[in-house]
This record gives sequence, C-alpha cells and structure tokens, in this order.
Amino acid sequence: KPKKQAQILLAYLPSASLEQIHNRAAHCRSFANLYHACMWQVLAPLKTPGVHGIPMASGNGMLYCCHPLLACIVCDYPEQMLTICGKYGECFGCTVKHNDLGNNVLSLW
Repeated sequence: KPKKQAQILLAYLPSASLEQIHNRAAHCRSFANLYHACMWQVLAPLKTPGVHGIPMASGNGMLYCCHPLLACIVCDYPEQMLTICGKYGECFGCTVKHNDLGNNVLSLW
C-alpha cells in the first residue's frame, strides 16, 4: 500500500545536458532516447516476471504466482510527458485541446 511507504529506489537517471548537440530537434530526440534507454535497462528485469509471474509467499506461507509491475513513478510534468511519449503542452489525462488548457471549461462531448 502506498501509505505504508513500501517503495524502493531503483536507479538514479543521468542528468546529461547534451550540450554538444546544437540542433534543437536532435537534442530533444537524443534526450528522450537516453531517458527511454535508461528506463528500459532499469526495468528489464521486471519484464519476464511481469509476463510469466514469479512465486511469492504470502503472510501465511502460501505460495502465489505474482506479476510485479511498475506502480508508481515520481516526476514532474515534463518527465510525465517524456515517460508516456506524449507531446509537451497537452493534457495526458483527458481530451482537452492545447488552447483550452486552463479555461476551466468542461466539455462532455
């Protein structure tokens, strides 16, 4: 449970500035590629257990087939967009258009 503070730090990601890349589009793409390559490397050990499961003992000693998954990632808005491969400036939780963000108008249709 999240309130039990049972999370564990998996890795520190590099904070490379990539100053040698002067083209803005290439810089953004390289930074995204670096981030996703690091996340792939960190989470690779969870791939097989997530698909096929691993035996884990419960509190009463019974063994169950469990499928671990990444349940939480702490990041700010730019990192959220990078993580979900979203476009910066768009809302990732709803269908609000970029120009309508912050207008407090809810459109159900």
